[in-house]
Amino acid sequence: MVVRKITISLEENAYQAATAAARAAGLSLSAWLSRYAEHRARVEEGLRAVAAYEAEYGASAVPAGRDTVDRATVDRDAVDRDLDDLGIGEPTSPDREAEFAAALSRLRSA
Repeated sequence: MVVRKITISLEENAYQAATAAARAAGLSLSAWLSRYAEHRARVEEGLRAVAAYEAEYGASAVPAGRDTVDRATVDRDAVDRDLDDLGIGEPTSPDREAEFAAALSRLRSA
């Protein structure tokens, strides 16, 4: 794996949060930031894929009989807390990443 050394600037609260998250994960700050950046890039790629899908097939992904979500009234802070509680957005282990890559490969070849 090629590692590129860079210099970045973080706001103090972002630095404190990242440092605490890295410590909790048992990683160096550099390793945690690297994993998170890669994870976030994948999330953004997925969001772009969803947007492309919705542009082609329509945005209604809610099954019949279920209430729709009014995005303007969603408590985003509550959603963020729920996602944090579930561990969504946390860096994943290399083993888990390999499982995800294998699953994606199977889906693409199906």
